[in-house]
Formats: sequence, C-alpha cells, structure tokens
Amino acid sequence: MSKKDFTSDLISALNKEHGSRVAYNLSCDESPTHVKRWIPTGSKLLDYICSNRRDGGLPEGRIIEIFGPPSIGKSHIATQIAASTQKLGGIVVYIDTENATSVENLGMLGVDVSKRFVYVDTHCTEEVLSIAESTIMKAKAMNKDIPVTIVWDSVAASSPKAELLGDYDKESIGLQARAISKGMRKITGVIANQNVLFVILNQVRTKIGCVSPDTRVEARRK
Repeated sequence: MSKKDFTSDLISALNKEHGSRVAYNLSCDESPTHVKRWIPTGSKLLDYICSNRRDGGLPEGRIIEIFGPPSIGKSHIATQIAASTQKLGGIVVYIDTENATSVENLGMLGVDVSKRFVYVDTHCTEEVLSIAESTIMKAKAMNKDIPVTIVWDSVAASSPKAELLGDYDKESIGLQARAISKGMRKITGVIANQNVLFVILNQVRTKIGCVSPDTRVEARRK
C-alpha cells in the first residue's frame, strides 16, 4: 500500500506559519535554485563544464569566483563574460581595483564600452561590496528581464577602508576578511533568484613555509 505524499501540505503549512515563502518544491521553476538564464564564458567547453549543458555557461543569481596565479587569463574570461552579457541585451558593471583594464582589449574581445557598460574605479573593499549590493537592488527594480553582470577585478587588489586611510594597528588585522565576510552575507541574501551574475576575480599567492603553499584572499561567505 503506497503512502500518501504530504510534501505539498507541509510546504504550504511552513509558508503560512512564517508569513512568507520559505519552503519550495525544487521541481518548480519558482524555486530559488532554478536558473533562468546562463551567461556564456566565451568557451563552449568551459560552458559545458560549469553547467553540464551544451548551451550553458555561468548561472544568473549566483556569485562566481575565478581564481588562479597572476597573468593566466582571469580578466580575459571576465571580459568574455561581459561581452556575452551585452550580446544578450544586458548591462555590465566592471569594478576595477587593479587599474589594469584596457579599452582596446575590451573592444577586441567584443565589449562595447559606449553603452550597456559601467566602469567603476575604486580600491576600497567596503565600497566595492556596497556598489555590488546597490547594483543588484537597482537592477531588480528597473527590469527583471535584462541580464546584469558585475565583475570585481580583483579581490587581491582591494583594501579595507582603514588600511587605505593609513590606520595601521593591531585592530586592523583581519579587516579585509571581515569586510568581505560581512558584505558577502548581505549580497548572498539579495542575489538569489535575480537577473544578476556576480563574478569575482582572485589571485593565488605562494605562502612560504607552508605544507600547502598556494593560498588566496578569502572571497567567500563564512
């Protein structure tokens, strides 16, 4: 004798109890895990690896970190993603903390800097995260159908506000990690199920005297 599946009743009861939609059936398109659109990376092989789809890429509504040693093509991939976003009719917000962006290189890779492209020049970690959060909220209010890609290039070249102001003391140790952790918690809460892709570039550095010498600046939510 088959047992009755009361999943739908349980979902309804949980949502009613909490006064908002917190429980979902993952087979439904309205689920927070559902990806409405994939942004191509410029490489069909990489698109397939990332999404397990031949027409895939990187998912909207997610935070993606691309990391590796310096000068291996991280910014190149981010630029290709930016070009793909524009081809889909979307807008790109490029936050450049390295001051290494080349207009000529952007153009060669298919990015139109004259429209649907916002360049942000800052070195402050807190400001980067604030701009990213504002972009997500404003994009949600303006047009939920237009894709928006935010690129942070890069975490390693960003500094917390206290460090930029020259405030070096024992209290400033760990400020970068704390600033990123706090900002990412807020962004993670608002980016889900939105038409925004947040691409973060980071660098792997060698840490002398360690068993595993490769390390990178923390850019994930703890």
